[in-house]
Parts: sequence; C-alpha cells; structure tokens
Amino acid sequence: MKIAVFGATGQTGEQVVRQALARGHTVAAVVRDPSKIDAAGNRLQVVEADLFDPRSIAPAVEDSEAVVSALGATSRRPTSVCERGIRSIIAAMRDCGARRLVVVSNSAHTPARGDSVPRRLFIRALGRILENPFADLRLMEQEIRRSDVDWTIVRPARLTNGGRTGHYRTATGGHVPSGWRIARADVADLILQLLDDDATTVGELVGVAY
Repeated sequence: MKIAVFGATGQTGEQVVRQALARGHTVAAVVRDPSKIDAAGNRLQVVEADLFDPRSIAPAVEDSEAVVSALGATSRRPTSVCERGIRSIIAAMRDCGARRLVVVSNSAHTPARGDSVPRRLFIRALGRILENPFADLRLMEQEIRRSDVDWTIVRPARLTNGGRTGHYRTATGGHVPSGWRIARADVADLILQLLDDDATTVGELVGVAY
C-alpha cells in the first residue's frame, strides 16, 4: 500500500512512517524540511511541499491508497495549521481521486458521551491551557466531517513516548473509559491497523488509550 503521511517529522508522524515502512508499505512523507526526516529506505519518498497548497502536495497524494495526517500545533499560540492543512489535503485528495483518510486529533478537546465527572473536569481545565490548539483541532474535525472522503478520526488520550506494545483499548464513537494515556507508537500501530481493515470505522471517531 502507498500511504501519504502529513506531519511526518512530528513524533507521531515519525512513528507512522517507521512502522509503515517496517510493514512493507510505500510511504510518501510530506515535509517542509527534508533534513528533518529521521527514516530511510527505498520505499520512502520524501516530498518537499507547501502544506497549504493542494497542487504542491498532489505528487504525494497521487496514486496513494491512503492518506494519514498527524499534523499538530507546536505551541499554545493561536494557530490554524490543522484546519488549513486538512482543507488542503482534502482538496488534493479530491483532485487526485484518493479516498481513504485517517487523521490524528485529541481526546481532550471535546467531552464525549459517557465521560466520567473527573474526566470532564480534566478536559475543562486542560481546555483553558490549550485553548488555541484545541480550537484548531475542533475546526479541523468540522472540515473532515463536511468532506466526502472515507475518513476516520483517531482521538488518542495523553500522548507519551513509550514503545509500541500492541495492547491498548479503543472506543468507536467516544473516549476509552478511564483511559488517560497512550504511546505515540501504539497510536501509529492503530492507524496502520485501521488502514488494513477499515470497513467499520469509515465516518467514525475512534478513541484509543491503555
């Protein structure tokens, strides 16, 4: 499978690239600075492009069987990188005829059905600290929901840098009960599993945590 990966130099995106290559996939990693790619292989295509220009990213999306976005803000300041980025990605997918999209979001920007009182209080407190990046993620999700691509939004719990375990819980349509953290490596593992067997998660939110 050829997978176009956006946010490939971020910590989660890097895990997606590495694990996809290890599983025998071909990866088109879209970057602003190719020197920041910490992966190699004859199935890795590094595409230097302007994320916000659909024509610039089209060479990465073209012929891809799936697109993964692990875009994210790098500060607490006002940002629109996720919203504008996903709008550009969806436009490029439409132009190139690509259908499958999996996007990494966050489980803490919006309460979900069944959230416990402690979790709701935690989300409210964290939302004050990360107001700007969370607003960007909510707008990104709105763009995705309005699109006509075959999307899945992955909402991980608090991200850590632990190794891949392959042992985690998921919740379709909501958050994982009492799930407070998840390693980026396991988020990448889930993403690749969704691409291999995605029949039940198209048009769904998927929470993931330990």
